[in-house]
Amino acid sequence: MLIYFIITLMIALVGIGIHANKNMKRRRDFLIFSFGLMILVASLRAPSVGIDLAGHYAKRFEQIAFYNWKDIPKFSVFSTYEIGYCYYCKFLSMINPNVQFYIFVTSLIVYGTMGYLIYKKSSDVILSTMLVIFSCQYYMYMNIIRQALAVSIVLLGYIFLDKSQRSIMDYVKFAFFVLIASTFHDSAILCLIMIVFDRMQFKRRDILISGAITALCYVLYSKVFILVANLISNDSGSYASYMEKAGENVGNINRQSITSLILTAGAFFIGVYILVWKNRRHIKNMDSKEVYVLTRNESFLLYMGLLATICRLLIFKMNIINRFSYYFVPFIVLLYPYAINQITYVPNRKIIRTAVYLAYGIYFIWMTVSFAEKFYGAVPYVPFWK
Repeated sequence: MLIYFIITLMIALVGIGIHANKNMKRRRDFLIFSFGLMILVASLRAPSVGIDLAGHYAKRFEQIAFYNWKDIPKFSVFSTYEIGYCYYCKFLSMINPNVQFYIFVTSLIVYGTMGYLIYKKSSDVILSTMLVIFSCQYYMYMNIIRQALAVSIVLLGYIFLDKSQRSIMDYVKFAFFVLIASTFHDSAILCLIMIVFDRMQFKRRDILISGAITALCYVLYSKVFILVANLISNDSGSYASYMEKAGENVGNINRQSITSLILTAGAFFIGVYILVWKNRRHIKNMDSKEVYVLTRNESFLLYMGLLATICRLLIFKMNIINRFSYYFVPFIVLLYPYAINQITYVPNRKIIRTAVYLAYGIYFIWMTVSFAEKFYGAVPYVPFWK
């Protein structure tokens, strides 16, 4: 596990040393170095590093090399992998059937997309990058490969949507990204809901509404899960079947799940406090009354923070719901620095930023030492040549 601490320290020192947030060139250089280092370490890992990679992804990739293109749908049914992911593996195997090539390309896509998202959207690239590591997303993507690729495709769709004019065609294009992502992991279809939230403006009343909806979801979690599962499943409720599986249909209330909820919810609550209550901006409407407005980006980040928080909370009821949070958690690494940078009083801004670093840093150390092997299989780290 030492290698994870080493690369984390190197990334932090480089970020501080070059003042990475000073201009766009330094932002780019820092992100190329940071995510290049993360990609390198992830790419050089043996197929045994990562629970799902060791359990089936590596073996299935080697198997798919022997299938003809016309037989890929059969492989999809046999393996229970989505068809898009199967074609992706077949394409890679045509270039190089070695599983290490598959690990490299997948790592490049997943971590490269996250780095690109931070480059385009983060107001503090050092904090966002450290949060990717500290929140254990780095470990997670070594494990949940199909869903990690689906998350990457959705994030690319969001980046293109965010810089668009928001015409109907722009939303159609984003929906196309989501549909492609769902061929890698069918849960990605849930991200169509992002279109709705992109059109909404977060208002003060939404704080109370959010609390009521969260409480309702917590009480009616099983019905909510079955509803969502039936919407995203192409067959006879593949996700709904998790209600019958031991270990997945039960929740976990322990120090790890509680800490994860607090850290995730922290972004939402800081964002609401700073953006909605503290730094209120007003415009006059047609009746000359002052009304509060958030920018589209601010509202969207708050809604994504809320969804991530709800998912983390519902883990107390059902473990499987954690999988839905993966599409929203990447926005936490954007919401934290954005909200903190909106704090007008500089000493308070430094205190909050330091507190976030400390809280997440302690969580990272604890998770690496205690749970990185059990949850992700990222420990012990073994290079492929051993």
